[in-house]
This record gives sequence, C-alpha cells and structure tokens, in this order.
Amino acid sequence: ATLSDEQIANVRGVVFWTENEDGNATLASDLVMAGDYSNCTHGLIVSVKNIASVPWQNTADKVSTFQNNSAIYAPNGSSYKSIISGTGSTDPVNCIFGYQNTQILKAYNEQCADANKVLPLSKLEEWIEGGNEAPENTTGWYIPSAKELHMLSYKDVDNVGDYDNAGAETMTEVNQSIAKVNGDQLSSACWSSTEYASDYVEFDYAFAILFDYGFLSYDLKIYSSNVRAVCAF
Repeated sequence: ATLSDEQIANVRGVVFWTENEDGNATLASDLVMAGDYSNCTHGLIVSVKNIASVPWQNTADKVSTFQNNSAIYAPNGSSYKSIISGTGSTDPVNCIFGYQNTQILKAYNEQCADANKVLPLSKLEEWIEGGNEAPENTTGWYIPSAKELHMLSYKDVDNVGDYDNAGAETMTEVNQSIAKVNGDQLSSACWSSTEYASDYVEFDYAFAILFDYGFLSYDLKIYSSNVRAVCAF
C-alpha cells in the first residue's frame, strides 16, 4: 500500500510474530507480563526506530547475582524466571521473557553504581521519554529477550542455541515494512535482555542477535551493539 506522510509519521512499530498453535513460543511463558497485561496475548511488535548503539555496561557486573539475592525477583518460588541462561533446549533462552527481564533490569539499575547500569535499558527509557511511546493497548516498550530477537531475525524454532537454526527470513520481511515508513533497518548486532551463563567466570556476557545472519550470539558486555524495542499486544 502507498501510505500518506501522515500515516508514515504515525507508524511506531511492525508486527513480526503472532501466537499460534503450531509454534513453540508462547506469550504465556512470561508470567510477570501475563499478570500485568492479561489482554496482551496476541503477538509482538518491533519499533521502527533504532534506539542507540551502546555497550551493555561500561563496567561489567552480573544482574543475575542481584536477581538471586532479591526476594522479589528470585527465580525460585516467584513468577520471575532466571535472567541468565545457557544455550540448552530447556534453558530460559528458548522462552519469551523480554518483559520480565526488563523489570529485573529496572530494579537492578535503581540500586547499582552508575558505572554498572545496564545501558540498553537507560537508553530505552530516555527514548520513550523523548516522545516514543508504544502503541496503545500494548505492554509498553521493553528490551526483547534472546528468543524474541531470534524470532525477529529467523523464526520460531524449538532451540535457538542450535547453530543450524539461523537465517534472516523474518528480518527481511520486516525490513521491507520498515523501509515503507522511513524507519531504521534491522542490521548488525542487537542486544537482548538475557544474560549468558559463561563458563569463564572472569568474563561477563549477554546474548545478542547478529541480524545479518540470524545467528544467536553472546558478546562481552563492554562491546557496543544496537538496542531495539519490542512490545506485546
């Protein structure tokens, strides 16, 4: 369709996934989001604008340590699941957890030193306050989990950690829609809200998606990657 200038200016996001019975992913996996937004069960939207390119943290720290030490956000015995994950088929990396992860990141940023703040979240909050509110009847923008980013790049698969599950089928279609509204193309690496459970204790990593290849990766938190917002509706 040919859009008017007014229509183009009003587009905030593109729907990239809807829940269906044949897929592996479900919005119901995020119990925190289901409790806060019980009507947002239909699908996911990605923002047409890129937010920033920043490191995860200027000085790396483990958000999962904060989560495990907090009675509110601890994954055992609460609605919250672990923000940190390995790459196994039953690990949190294979679930839609972006909304709940973002709530954990907010709580972490409120109590940590400035050098340790999770910068993708800080930039997201600044971007929203700058007039980039999410569409109505949604959860509001949040930092997507590794699963959500993988679906945005490739498709819904049973194990995002399987190196054979890589491609850019969904991204290619979404970028066509983004181009029609003069948005920012999905490209390069993009941070998720999921930490990576590294075997190397001296390093801190977070999951990212390499959009050019549809490949789930994990990067050192001090490296810069793009930040993109997602919301459920």
